[in-house]
Amino acid sequence: MDDAPPETLLCTPDAWPYLDSTPRHEKLKGWLKDNGIDPSDVPAKTDLKIVHQPDGPVIDHWVYLRNKAGARYVDPDNPNQAAMENRVTLCRTPPPRPRRSDITTRALLQCITDRRNLREGVSFIDSLKIPTAWDVLCEVYPDKVVAAALFRENDRDLLNYGVNVTHSFLTAEGVLRLIKLGGQP
Repeated sequence: MDDAPPETLLCTPDAWPYLDSTPRHEKLKGWLKDNGIDPSDVPAKTDLKIVHQPDGPVIDHWVYLRNKAGARYVDPDNPNQAAMENRVTLCRTPPPRPRRSDITTRALLQCITDRRNLREGVSFIDSLKIPTAWDVLCEVYPDKVVAAALFRENDRDLLNYGVNVTHSFLTAEGVLRLIKLGGQP
C-alpha cells in the first residue's frame, strides 16, 4: 500500500504556458498571496501543488532565492539556473476551483498546436510518449473542465477531434483564430 499523501497539482512546467495570462493564473496569484507566498517568487518551470497530509493540507512549491539586497541570484552549483529551493507552506485557504472559462480559447488552441507540433517529425512510437494537449491540461484541471473547453471550441468550429477528443486538432478556422489571438501556429 502506498503511504504517500495524495496531491492536487495546480500547475506543472508543461501546463504553465497555458495558464499564464488566463483567469486561472490571476486566481492562483491571488490565492498564493492569501497564503503568504509572493507569486513573483514562484518559478514557472516547477510544480505547484497541494499535498494533503494528516494534519492538514500544505502548499508544496519552489521559490527563487534572494540575496541580502533582495535580488535573485544564480545557483552557485548550476550557473545556468537561478537559485531556488523547495518550500512547504501551510494551506490557509483552499485553491480556486477550476472552471471551463479558465481555459481561454487562445490557451487551448495553442496547447493543441504545440503538442501536435512536438509529435511531428518523430517516429510513431516516440510520438506516443509525448503527452497530448488533453494530458497536459488534465494534470491541472479536472477532466470535465478540459472536456467542456474542448467541446466549447469544437462547437465554434475551431477544432475537431475525429473519434477521440484527447487527440484534437485545429480546423482552418481554428488556425486563423489562434493567429488573430496572437498565438503561434
